[in-house]
Amino acid sequence: MKVFLLFLVAIILCTGCKNRREASVDQNNNSAETAATDSLSIVNDSVVSPLVLDTVRTVQEIINNYASTVLELMQSFVGELQFQIEGNFTGSGNKEIIGFYGHPPSPFGDGIGGALNAAFCFVLDANGEKIENVYHINYLTRVFTERVEAATGLCEALGKAILWEGRIIGRVSDFNQNGIDELYLYMSGGAFSRPYFFEFDGTGFIEILEFGTVHTFITGVDPDERRIDIRMEYGTDSPMDVRNNSYVWDEVTRRYELLTSELKRYRWNNIAREWEEMDE
Repeated sequence: MKVFLLFLVAIILCTGCKNRREASVDQNNNSAETAATDSLSIVNDSVVSPLVLDTVRTVQEIINNYASTVLELMQSFVGELQFQIEGNFTGSGNKEIIGFYGHPPSPFGDGIGGALNAAFCFVLDANGEKIENVYHINYLTRVFTERVEAATGLCEALGKAILWEGRIIGRVSDFNQNGIDELYLYMSGGAFSRPYFFEFDGTGFIEILEFGTVHTFITGVDPDERRIDIRMEYGTDSPMDVRNNSYVWDEVTRRYELLTSELKRYRWNNIAREWEEMDE
């Protein structure tokens, strides 16, 4: 009898141990599965496409932070969104916004200007709730003095003023009358200043008139003829060569093409303190 009781107790104890072992295994498995799930969640969060994450952000939030997400740009150089404008830049028929990114002028009133280092055109969907396309505009400028602003020649005939920190840095309009807005911007800083004329060509924003790295100023515009007059100064020492060119919009090439060109040479008159034209 004692032997039977001892055998029964052993069976009960073994069964209890087995149950505890199975319960322990189940708990460990659950913990492992939970840990694996948590780990997978973390990994997935780290590799989720920015485009997926953007679906939970507003359009304005995306625009505000967009330049900081472009790997090709030097982030410390680009800066933050400074301002934005709206227009018909690509002909999409939807809302279109161009954001300009950079660093504002010095807040100490010491005359040190700011810098715009990047610009992007955001094309929204028909409801204005999502961004369908983004186009980079290869533009930058340094704005140091009011004198540079006054010398740009960006007159009202070229469209609505683009203002930044109280300065006119460009104009926007359909000056060439082809159905979409062009950007007439001005670049200053370094050894030269010149305009940038940008327009969308179906795939991206291109310069529709290029001047090279010389001091260049707009001296006149004719909206009826779609003509723009340009003064280009080669060098700053006396004598100085100056070329005055006129360009007219060409519907075939979709560029401003050279219409007339005139080269003159000037020397500095120390007595009159002004430049005077030299005889041939």
